[in-house]
Parts: sequence; structure tokens; C-alpha cells
Amino acid sequence: MNRSRIALRWRSVRGRVDWAVAGVLAAVGLVDVIHTRFAEPLWAGVVVTLFVFLPLGLRRRFPLAVLVTVAVASLVLELALGDPANGKQYSFEVFLAWLIVSYSSGAHIHGRRHLAAVAIGLLTAALWVGLSFALGANDQNTVPSAFFAAVAWLGGRAMRRRELQVEVLGDRTKQLEREREERVRALVAEERARIARELHDVVAHSVSVMVVQAQAGPRLVSDPNQTAASFESIEASGREALVELRRLLGILRTDDRELAIGPQPGLASLGGLVEQVRDAGLPVELQIEGEPSALPPGVDLSAYRIVQEALTNTLKHAGPARAHVVVRYSSSAVELEIVDDGLGAPAAINGSGHGLIGMRERTALYGGRLDAGWRPGGGYAVRARLPLGRAR
Repeated sequence: MNRSRIALRWRSVRGRVDWAVAGVLAAVGLVDVIHTRFAEPLWAGVVVTLFVFLPLGLRRRFPLAVLVTVAVASLVLELALGDPANGKQYSFEVFLAWLIVSYSSGAHIHGRRHLAAVAIGLLTAALWVGLSFALGANDQNTVPSAFFAAVAWLGGRAMRRRELQVEVLGDRTKQLEREREERVRALVAEERARIARELHDVVAHSVSVMVVQAQAGPRLVSDPNQTAASFESIEASGREALVELRRLLGILRTDDRELAIGPQPGLASLGGLVEQVRDAGLPVELQIEGEPSALPPGVDLSAYRIVQEALTNTLKHAGPARAHVVVRYSSSAVELEIVDDGLGAPAAINGSGHGLIGMRERTALYGGRLDAGWRPGGGYAVRARLPLGRAR
């Protein structure tokens, strides 16, 4: 059972525990009063004894009222109804009641009410000591009682400070968690907007190609073969544009600035990307497996961006390292693997970094899978699989 469950369990039963303690002390106190008959008259001793102990069951809910009740009742019981000069006068159960109520005052009273509790405690202690000595009590019982009551109060204050610190830390933790979630949502929205802009460019390029081919249609009417090829190209471009448009409509678009009508980079541009990264100081090896084939424009762009983001993270955070990029073509998917042997911690290792969010959004957009994390032998690895099927 962890600490949180223990704490919840204790909160559910502590009220009953308080009443049980109050009942036991009241029973022991009544037996003591009746047996020793130190309080006269006896009926008054019985009534005042109940006022000393039974309020302890409410010490958490009404700590100041319980403090006043126990203070007055105990002074009446021990000093007014009893005989302070009798060494048996000071019962141990009354001493326990004072320890409990002193601790509760320190632990459960705060603010201006705590100042009142301190004043009541000091006044009670002064009356206790002063009247006890005036009535012939032994200082071996009087002074230690006041001393241990003060120690119990200090223990309650220490517990109160600890609980306040725990509450502050808990609130701070919740605030940091909320800020982290807000930051992640903002990064996701930013990445989706960037992906939407790029898909917009892909769709715009496909539509532009269709328009150019349609404009050339009247000049190709006399050549059936060229006319058929032109219509096939228009059809293919239209289908690709519809596929990417469906995906584009599923992304929250927040910024329409910097739209560029033109082709976006794809895996065919990886050679230039690798050269740029090498020039920046990161040795990179590129390996192509399978037969390269024409990919849907959106998949081609996303694959390029994933490799670009992974190499950028390695360049920024891996320290002195070497990177290896593998692109695997198959009939159903294109798979990417970017690994390095660096020692630094990637900025996106906890899932909240800008680069990793972008990679996850791109793979999720096409129903793919992304795995990123430390390699057993050292370094970091990013593996992605992008299906080549059409969007439904």
C-alpha cells in the first residue's frame, strides 16, 4: 500500500480514532475520580471529568473551542474540586489530555485564531503553576506538566509547517504539470499548422500541374496518344490532390502566412540534406534499401522532414557523434531509421520537444508508427514507418 492510500485511509478513520481516544480517557478518568474520590462533591467531579475528556473527539474540527473547554475543565477539576497538595491529585489521564489538546492547538489552529490559542495556553499555564504552588502542590508534578505541554505544542506547529510545505509543493507540482501540458498543446498546434502549410503547398502544386495540363489540352486534340497521356496525368494529379486535401482538412490550421506554391522536398532530396549536415560537422552515412519508387507527395514530404528533424536533433544535442540513415522501400510502406552514437540527451527525449512532436504528428497523419529512444549500446535512434495506402 503506497503513501497516498495510507493517507486517504487515515483521513477516513481519524475522526473515529479521536472519539475512541476521548472515550477511553473519559472512562479511565471517571474510574479514577470515583475510586480515589479526590474531587468533592463527587457528582461535580464526574461532570467536570466528562468536560475534560469528551471534547477531545472534536479536537480537529473545533481546536480552539476544545482548548478553552479542556483548559477550564481541567483547572476546575484539579484545583477547585480537588486538593493540589495531595500528590495523587494530578492524574496521568489529565496530563495526556493536555498533551493532546496542546498538540492539536499547534497543528490545527492558524491565522489570528492561533494568536488567541497561544494567549489562552500561556494564561492557563500561568494559572496552573501559580495556583498550584499557592495551594501547596509539589513542583515535581506542576512544572513538568507545563513543560511537556509546551513541547507538544511545538510538535504540532512543526507538523503544521510540514503540511503547509507539502500543500505548497503539491500546488506547485500541479501548476508545473498544467504548464507542461499547455506547452505541449502549443507545440502540437504549431507543428500541425506547419504541416498544414506544407500540405497546402503539395495540393497547390498538384492543382497547378492540372491547370497547366488542362490549358495544353486544346493543342493536343489532334494527337490522341498525347491527349490520353495528358488526361491520365491530370487524373493522377487530381487523385493525389484529393488525398492530401482530406488530410489537410483534418489538421487545425492557425496561420496562413508564408504560403508557397511549389513542390516541397522529398526523399529524392536526401542527398543534398546529408551534404548540408556533413558540412555542419556531423558525419552521416546514407543507405537506401529496396527499389526507390514514386511516393505520394505527402508521404514523400513527411519522410524527408522526419529525417531532417532527427538529424537536426543529433547535430544539436548528441555532441561528437556519427549518424547513419537507412531508407527502406517496400510495396506497402517506406521505413526510416536514423541512429547515432552520441552521448548528449536529445531535446525531445521526454516527448515534449519540438522535433519529436513534429515527427509523431507526421507519422500519425498517415497512420504510421514512430519509435524513438536510447539505444542499448549508446546513442539515440529514431525509427518510423509510413504506409503507402490511400487515405480513406
